[in-house]
Amino acid sequence: MSWEIRLITLFLFVNQNVEEKIPYLCGRLSNNSSFDLTDTEVMVIFLWGIMQKRTDIKGIYNYTNNHLRDWFPDLPSYPAYVMRLNRLADAFVPLMLEIQEHFPFRQLFKKYPFN
Repeated sequence: MSWEIRLITLFLFVNQNVEEKIPYLCGRLSNNSSFDLTDTEVMVIFLWGIMQKRTDIKGIYNYTNNHLRDWFPDLPSYPAYVMRLNRLADAFVPLMLEIQEHFPFRQLFKKYPFN
């Protein structure tokens, strides 16, 4: 499976869960609640970086900026990305629970879209 298909699969999985659960956890209550880079994209960039064995946020951002700029054309500056990521921190808990439920531990060593 190509990396593009894996990235799209990750995006669709995260997007489905973000639309269902995230607004209740990290709702935007101000006039500045609309961003060019969506919450889904912020989370996918972080998760994709982890999957690519990047261990820090700066490394994930630089990898995305250098290699995936065409996929994420609205990627903001590094400080703006970190601020958005921090605002979504609470949303990662239910998302990781969904990932664990959808991909049980016994399947970790089998080939599936996130491997």
